[in-house]
Formats: sequence, structure tokens, C-alpha cells
Amino acid sequence: MNIEAVYDLLSIFLVRMSQFNMLSETFDRSMKFSSEEFHLWYQFALSLTCAGKYARAVLVLQECHRLKPTNASVLMMAAKICFKHLAQIDEGIEFCRKVVALQKKQLYTARAYMMLGIGEAMKAGEATLNKERQQYHKQSLEALKTAECLDRQDHLIAFHYALQLAHSRQIPEALEKIRTALSLCSEHAESLHLLALLLSSQKLFNDALKVIKGAVEQYPDNTSMLFTMIKLEEIVRGPDEALMTCKTMLSMWKKTHDDIMHSDTFQGMVLIEKVGSDKRSMAHVHISELKDRDSGSIHNSLAASRVEQALSEVASSMGSYIPKPGSQQVWYTQAQIWLSTAEIYLAVGKLSEARSCMQEAVSIFPLSHQILHMLGCIHDHKGELTVAKKYYDNALAINPSYVKSLQNLGMVYLEQQNYTMAEKLLKDAVNIDPTSHVSWNHLGRILMSQGEYETASEFLMTSLELESTAPIVPFRVIPRIL
Repeated sequence: MNIEAVYDLLSIFLVRMSQFNMLSETFDRSMKFSSEEFHLWYQFALSLTCAGKYARAVLVLQECHRLKPTNASVLMMAAKICFKHLAQIDEGIEFCRKVVALQKKQLYTARAYMMLGIGEAMKAGEATLNKERQQYHKQSLEALKTAECLDRQDHLIAFHYALQLAHSRQIPEALEKIRTALSLCSEHAESLHLLALLLSSQKLFNDALKVIKGAVEQYPDNTSMLFTMIKLEEIVRGPDEALMTCKTMLSMWKKTHDDIMHSDTFQGMVLIEKVGSDKRSMAHVHISELKDRDSGSIHNSLAASRVEQALSEVASSMGSYIPKPGSQQVWYTQAQIWLSTAEIYLAVGKLSEARSCMQEAVSIFPLSHQILHMLGCIHDHKGELTVAKKYYDNALAINPSYVKSLQNLGMVYLEQQNYTMAEKLLKDAVNIDPTSHVSWNHLGRILMSQGEYETASEFLMTSLELESTAPIVPFRVIPRIL
């Protein structure tokens, strides 16, 4: 039996036991004896990826590329890791271009163009100048159009094309593409979610609610769709039904948490070990979920998650905060449910109930910028502007690109007649997310207060135009899946 077969059998055994760290360490020790064996290097890269050691996995994949320069799957995997886990957008784009340059199988080329389009879209999210941002959006759409021409039967290409059109607010074209995607794969969860958001952007809230309810029946554990359903229910059927959905989500969360923490089967113990020792914990949760439900760039979201994690570790070492046991992703979901419930109570003026919900959220992640922002909102509704300002400032100290806090803090400064600071904050908000009609509306109101009526009217008109195509929740809640 040769060495490759031995390591293949070892890989099968350890993968079934979810012992990815042990597998990667085993490969690490053996690679000095197999320096030119492509198969072992590739297995090493896969084990590092499964163990969450993404930066090193990319380095190993580069070695695989050196050994087999024409292997497109190696480059595609490296690009996927760069985009999905490392926020190394330029490096990911370069890997995609290398696949395109190979001009191999049509499948690889089409998917490479799709990933190139995703990379350009991510670059647009990072751009600070509007001209630069528009250029990246244009390049993204061109790459996705090329991908579609190469493979019209790939539902993921159609989905990403529709998603990018939605971000560019080309709603009719996006609806056409998402229907194409669903005709190719009618059960694709993210396509169903995007269809619901596109319908809501056309103010067809009843139709959007029907779509999202049908999707939730197929995917009852998809929390992102459940949060969207809460927003739609609040508009279509009132806050009471939305609160009932929040209560259902809390019950689902309790069942999931109990299943993880109290499972007495061997597989359950492996799962607990896996999630309990996950080195990514908070940082991974925020990059994969938080950035998509909030505004701001990937790098800023990652930076915010690292700041929150560092502050939590400092607070924990001082004894003022004890992290919850088990998977932080599970606890993060519960905190999001409490936040959504607090928003509903706040919208109907039940401040004491909103405060109670926030106390629950604070007990889970006291240093989250979202939670600090919501506490600021509660004090804002009470008219306690000084306290609200402190919470908004703290939220922005953790995540400077959090648009909601920029918007609200700007309006606090407007109330205090500090027009210079109010204008600066709202311009920052517009620069971070130029599709937010709330930011344009607030900026118009600030300029109107200063007597700049002509410019203010332009901004208010822009706000109305954007609001006419605004979905119930931002399109960025839908991840750019790879």
C-alpha cells in the first residue's frame, strides 16, 4: 500500500470523527517527506480549510498551483477562501483571472467569471469614491453577464446576476433574472429570499410575505429568512403577529441550544467539541452574518467583530463579563431575536418592554455595537438625548461604519443645533451606503435647517427615488454564497 492510500484512509477516518485539527497536524508533519506530491498537498489544504486555518490553506493551495499550474479547481478553491473567509478580495480576483486565462472547461470558466463578478461587487462595497464604486459595479455586471452567456443552466450564476442587479437598484431586470434562477432550481433558499425582497422593493408586501412564508416552510431553520418574515409581518399583519414569530424563534432557539448542549450521543459530543473549540467564534459569526444584516464594508465588519471580541476578553479577564458556554453563533442568534423583538416594541411605543428585551441581549453580548445602538434608540425615544448620544458614540467606536448609528447621532446633533457635526455624520453615512434613503432624507433635513433649500430639495428627491425601490430589509442580508 503506497503512502497516498494510507493518508486517504486516515483522512476518511478522522473526517468522520470531525478531527480536522488532528488531520491537518498529521499532514503538516509528513509534508517534509512528500515535498512534490500534489495529492498530499491538496489533502493538506483541504484539512486546513476544514480546521478553519484559512490563511495557511491559501499558502498550501499556492504550492499546489506550482505543482499543477493548469489545475483550475485549486485556483477556484483559493479564490473562494479569499472571498469567503479572509476578505482578501484582490487576491481572490487574481485567482479567478488565472482560471479564466487557462481557458479550460466551460464549467470552470463560467464559474470563474461568476466569482470574478462577486469579487468586483465586493470591491464596490469597499470603495470610498462614488465614481470608483460605480466602475466596480459595472465590471461586476459585465463579468456576471459573461458567466451567464457561457452557462445558461447554472442557477447560481443567474442568482448572483440578479443579486448584483438588485444592489444596483435595477429591480425589473433583477426580477427577470431571479425568476430564471428559480426556474433552474426552484428550491434554492437564497433565490427565494431575494425574490421576496425584490417584491417588497416594489411595495408588493403581501406577495413578498407569501413567498417568504413558503420559503420558511421549506427551510424552517433559516434565521435570515425568519428575520425578514418578521419585518414583513409587522407591515402586513401588524406587530402582534410579528411578536408571535419572535416568540416562535425563541422557542426554536431553546430547542437548538438544548440539542447541542445536552445531547448524550457520540455524534452530539463531537459536535459540542467542534463548536466549543472553534477558534473563529465571534469573528466568524460577525463576518458571515453580521456584515450582511448591517451596512458597512467587509473589512469594517471584520474589524468591528475583532474589537468586540477583544473588549469581551478584557471584560472577562476583569470579571465583569463571563462569556456564555458553547457555540457563540447560537448565542448570537438569540441576541438577534431579542434585538428584533425590542425594535417591534419600540415601534409601538412600549419602551419598558423594549428595555426588558435589551437587558436579555446585553447579558449575552454587552459590547456589541448593535446592542449599544438599540440602547441609544430607547433613550432617544425617551428624549434623553445626552444618554442616547453616549450609546451611539460607543457603537461607532466599535464599528465606525455602522450607518444606523451615524444616522441617529446626526439627528441628535440636529436637535442640539450642532449643524456642522450633523452634516458630517450624515455625509459619512451616505458615503458608506449611498442607497440608504434614510441617510439622504436626514441630510436634506439638516441642510434645510441651515437654509440651503436648493441642495436640500435635491437630496430629498434622491431619498424619495431610493425609497421607491427600497426593500423591506437591505439586499445585503443575502450572502454572496460560493
